[in-house]
Amino acid sequence: ASVQAYDQAEKPVDQAARDKVPERTGPEQPIPSFELTVSAPEITFIRFSGAQPGGYLVWDELRFTPLSEKP
Repeated sequence: ASVQAYDQAEKPVDQAARDKVPERTGPEQPIPSFELTVSAPEITFIRFSGAQPGGYLVWDELRFTPLSEKP
């Protein structure tokens, strides 16, 4: 799984990735989750990818923190 952040000129400004995403071994197990974080002064858009053939990833939540609010 990976997330890439791009600026207004569509140039990559940051990225985060996991080589392997958590998986369930049975339907009785909870759906696993994980976090990927990118940070840059001017992010215009992001891309999320990395599902294996026959599988899928679901983006459940996106948090945005403006630079003016960072400590």
